[in-house]
Amino acid sequence: MLPEFPYTLPPDEEQRLETLREYDILDKPLGGFIDHILKLACDLLGAFDAGLGLVDSERVCYASMRIREPASVPRNTSIGALVALRNEPLVIEDLHKFPQFLRSSVIRGEPSPLFPQGTPPIRFLAAIPLKGMHGHIIGGMGIFDIKPRQITPIELKILESLASVIMYDLDLRLSQNRLKALMLENEKLEERTRQILAEKLTSLGRMTAGIAHEINTPLQFITTNMEFLEGSVKNLIHALDGLGDLEVLPAPGGQKLRDTDVARALAREFELDYTVQEAPAALRDTGTGLERVTNLVNALKRFSHTGGSQKKTEQLNGAVRDAALLTRNAWKEIAILELDLAEDLPLVYCEINEINQVILNLIINSVDAIQDQHRPEPGKIDIRTSSENDVVVIEITDDGGGIPDSILHRIFDPFFTTKEVGKGTGQGLAISHDIIVRKHGGRLEVISRPDEGRTVFKIILPAFLGNALTGE
Repeated sequence: MLPEFPYTLPPDEEQRLETLREYDILDKPLGGFIDHILKLACDLLGAFDAGLGLVDSERVCYASMRIREPASVPRNTSIGALVALRNEPLVIEDLHKFPQFLRSSVIRGEPSPLFPQGTPPIRFLAAIPLKGMHGHIIGGMGIFDIKPRQITPIELKILESLASVIMYDLDLRLSQNRLKALMLENEKLEERTRQILAEKLTSLGRMTAGIAHEINTPLQFITTNMEFLEGSVKNLIHALDGLGDLEVLPAPGGQKLRDTDVARALAREFELDYTVQEAPAALRDTGTGLERVTNLVNALKRFSHTGGSQKKTEQLNGAVRDAALLTRNAWKEIAILELDLAEDLPLVYCEINEINQVILNLIINSVDAIQDQHRPEPGKIDIRTSSENDVVVIEITDDGGGIPDSILHRIFDPFFTTKEVGKGTGQGLAISHDIIVRKHGGRLEVISRPDEGRTVFKIILPAFLGNALTGE
């Protein structure tokens, strides 16, 4: 027994509608191949018309050999919706025997969005469900006639085969659309990678002179200390040689000097007291200088690394320290930068080189904001890390005057910049926002108080709660 109107929604309605929309065929002409299949159905089965009914949430969209432009009728009075409820062919030899179908103007032979005036009433229907991905029915393909009739098992088999060919064509179109989407996404990814690399190179170019200075300063006192230690070692060698010749050193009056007198004389001549006093400090300073150079070079190596895009679990305090170190020459004459890093900061599953880029961009942004104030005293940049409610937060606060409310909503727009020509590309904050939000599922927020001269950027990333070996 056939159901009454309105039809009950199928149990997979949500997934079914999602599948229908993915095919992207609603309200669109069927195309030459499907038209050919429908004409073939009419010819082989001797039907008045053949077409498709796509069952949407509130309507059924029809297109057929006689309905050249897609047209819709309400779903709750359409026989096409019945096909979506069934997982088997639907054959009704005489529609006029069922009062529930006579509510349809098409079946009564009245003018409708589907058929023009003068079209005979539809009496016969044979329809095959169109099963899309995962078996979800998106509608049906059927034949119609203007007189009651029967359909043989062979004819029904032919109709099922033609419906399968139509579904194959729709699946092929879907695969092509997916391939095009993947190619477009790949192009976007390549462009995004180029933009990130360009921004990184811009940052590296801006930091090059400062990094060279930061390396050169410790190298200078390392060189000075090594020259001092080299001379001290030579003096020590000469003194030891002198101690080996104690017996041949004459004293006034033809007497030999005592060993202690000779040692004191050698110590004075070769300034051994000064060597003993200064050498430990020189060695400590040299070690400190070498450590500074090593840290800077390692930070630069980590920042400039461009190979691979694999996410790993990382501790973000190290990224903050690296960014602060690499930008030191940019802020040391302009601002006082202080770090407040949580010792128990959870790990984050991320691409650390991209997070490094974001932190560095925000520090440079704070430096520029403070520098634009032209104040005699240094500004202040505070970087704080913390965790709360399964997220890791990096806050970068500066007293650079704040961001006007009129442009605050635009600061993450690509190519938007308030800096003078040649100083900013307008890409730094846009790329940072894309990295944090799209790539890492986090948030990049800004709070600015121009009246207080204060701006806070907050990087918020999900804390890692999964398996460190699988990344899941």
